[in-house]
Amino acid sequence: MKITGYIFLILVLGGLSGCIYESFDTEENGTLRGVMQIDIIEQEGETEDKMQTIRFLVFTETNGLSELELNQYVTIPAVSGGKEASRLRILLEVSRKIDEPNNKTIIAIVNEPTELNSTLDEISDYTELEEIKLSFAGFLNINHTALADGKGLPMTGILQTSKVYATEAEATHDPAIMSLERAVARVDVYLRKGEGSTLDLKAGSTVTLDNTYHKSYLLQHTTGQGVFGQIQTVTTSDLFSQLFEQETTQTVPEASDGEDGLLICSFYTPERTCKADNDADKLVVKFDLLSNDGDHRTGKITLNNMESQDGEVKPIETIERNNCYRIIATAGGDNSFQVKFTIRYMEWEQTGQSIIFD
Repeated sequence: MKITGYIFLILVLGGLSGCIYESFDTEENGTLRGVMQIDIIEQEGETEDKMQTIRFLVFTETNGLSELELNQYVTIPAVSGGKEASRLRILLEVSRKIDEPNNKTIIAIVNEPTELNSTLDEISDYTELEEIKLSFAGFLNINHTALADGKGLPMTGILQTSKVYATEAEATHDPAIMSLERAVARVDVYLRKGEGSTLDLKAGSTVTLDNTYHKSYLLQHTTGQGVFGQIQTVTTSDLFSQLFEQETTQTVPEASDGEDGLLICSFYTPERTCKADNDADKLVVKFDLLSNDGDHRTGKITLNNMESQDGEVKPIETIERNNCYRIIATAGGDNSFQVKFTIRYMEWEQTGQSIIFD
């Protein structure tokens, strides 16, 4: 027997008071009806993290036999003033079994590109979801250095829960927490000058990201009561480069402890494996720097190994979504043409332990 139940979710990215109410049609078998309520309760997100739309898909189980019982797409109202909405409360009305486990798999997709709307509208099982690819052309500019005008960064979350309650009050008393992850990784490139350097970053200087790609799976790879999603592997012949060119002359700050310097550019890059022989599919960042002091500095760094703070060295075999790869280039003093690199790996929000790459 199935009757109405409630799941209360807290979706975490980062408040504002406001609500969305979206009506659902009653299914003929009586297993689903009612209202979804979304409250924006925090407003700490950066503009890059703005949430414009959200889709919820609810499956009846947490294994391969689950059936889709809810697929609902909602537009989130614009936030006025301050930062973007970064933490939401959502009340979902779903089916509930009597005297049986109420295991559910819940998937949230935020800022899905419009070209995926019809595909996601027609989803009938989880296997179909796992195969959907996200094309960067749907939300990024041509060289993958910024969001396209009016677009939001796609994010996804997945939760397995049995917190299905008979009343709204019970559900709100015991919420389930879902974390959103951005569907891409980001490479941040910083420049600072060493002692005695007179470096200014002149217009025409370039930074290149080699061995990047333009697609990724929409959903992240997740393990729990079941294993979901997959990480793509791209053949080296399909990888390509993206170029950033400096348009104006900027003063580069001197290197100092704890400061990264001048943020030159950021590149978005997909989650994927990078295990090919001879580092053939590793990300590579190249510099070709022009300066008013007459020096022409070049250099490159391959993201191949990482060293933790306790000195343990491990190979980088996967570029992971929702993470930043921060490259700090330090230009030498007068008459020095070398660029020395420090590379840090960290969560997007720049929290947690830093890791240094060689």
